[in-house]
Amino acid sequence: MFGFLKKNVNAVMKNFLEISSIVNYFAIFEMLCAIDKVDDGDAENETVALNRLRAAAISNYLFCKPFQQMHKEKLDEDAVIADAERWLRTDDLFCGLIVQSLRVMNTLEFRNKNNSEETIIGEKILNEYGHIYKDAPNPQSFENLIFNLASMTLQDDHLNQVRSYANKIGIQTN
Repeated sequence: MFGFLKKNVNAVMKNFLEISSIVNYFAIFEMLCAIDKVDDGDAENETVALNRLRAAAISNYLFCKPFQQMHKEKLDEDAVIADAERWLRTDDLFCGLIVQSLRVMNTLEFRNKNNSEETIIGEKILNEYGHIYKDAPNPQSFENLIFNLASMTLQDDHLNQVRSYANKIGIQTN
């Protein structure tokens, strides 16, 4: 029975991680469009298209995913990293979301490998910001963090996309 519960909690936390990544992407995208003073719904606008690419690259970096080939072709990796680090320094709410997401990623990685490898996902970010956010996430606190931040910060169309996707993967939202 405990094995089932462990697998179930792991699956739920993986789903929350995916939603966390999406919320982070939309928040970065909205911020970039606000800085550039462009309507983020204008799909034909080149600045909007570039901001989508930048937001994806920044979010990938923050979630320790590799720099994609399409990002390499159009973006400067050092600039993406600088933007990600600025995002962490200037937005406490989303810095907390990234720290907690990295903690969840490390917990799941440790559980899946069933060993004590010393590789820490997002070690640089956790070393720099982890002490600020002391409480370890659990399924309920992580869910609350994600959806409270999404509700407080995202535009309605992006919030609705997040909720729709969450419902699609089995996470009930209000």
